[in-house]
Amino acid sequence: MRKEDFIRIQKMIVDPRFASGDYRTDQNYVGERLGNGGEIVHYIPPSPASVGPMMEGLIDTMDRLRQGVHPVIAAACISFGFVFIHPFDDGNGRIHRFLIHDILSKGHFTPENTIFPVSAHILDNMADYESCLESFSKRVMEITRYEIDHEGVLRKMNDTDFLCRYFDATEMSEYLFKVIEETIDSVIPAELVFLLRYEKAKKEMQTVVDMPDNKIDSFITFCQQNNGVLAASKRKKYFPMLSDEEIGSLEKSVKKLLLGGELNHGPSSES
Repeated sequence: MRKEDFIRIQKMIVDPRFASGDYRTDQNYVGERLGNGGEIVHYIPPSPASVGPMMEGLIDTMDRLRQGVHPVIAAACISFGFVFIHPFDDGNGRIHRFLIHDILSKGHFTPENTIFPVSAHILDNMADYESCLESFSKRVMEITRYEIDHEGVLRKMNDTDFLCRYFDATEMSEYLFKVIEETIDSVIPAELVFLLRYEKAKKEMQTVVDMPDNKIDSFITFCQQNNGVLAASKRKKYFPMLSDEEIGSLEKSVKKLLLGGELNHGPSSES
């Protein structure tokens, strides 16, 4: 990957109105604004002047790690290095997770043409992810001096960029190994079970009404969104041709096979 690739990816995932044509030129930070006008700052990334050189170093390191380094360690070093640099004003977290997938795939760690649900597991366990990020960000914030003006513009008072330039990726590597292990042991088997039950539900539903696959998929989705019941508005718009008896039988299949068993629900309140 090169600088142009990072910019292209950022433009793909961020609203075009807010996408960047280059790395950031301002001092951004990760934090939250309080109702009283105050700010809680969780992390201050390197200064704008350091972003370009650091990204060049990251790209060079990415090339170097292709040979002789375990793909998981390479993915941890590069993806977390990227998110610590925080080179864009938006989209850094999503690109960070993309890099994990991309490096694992190019390192032949994951099976070819297979979606390895690492990101899903990360997002489902945000406390662990945030703890990993904080293992670095807290060290940065302990020695960073800064001030924020009334418009929320932050100015660093001392240089802490070296902490990002030479960060220790041990905890990040251990975290990623743990996420991958849990993905293999728990997430993938659960997804396989769901897919098998999904196919079984579809076949059972087709014995009730021989509908096209896309119609059955829509019926299942609508029921999952409404506790196993097809909402009146969805029925009127998409399935007016089905009888009450057919609707009941189809809902029963969804509840039994995809929602953990028989459920007792009254008529849908959605209109």
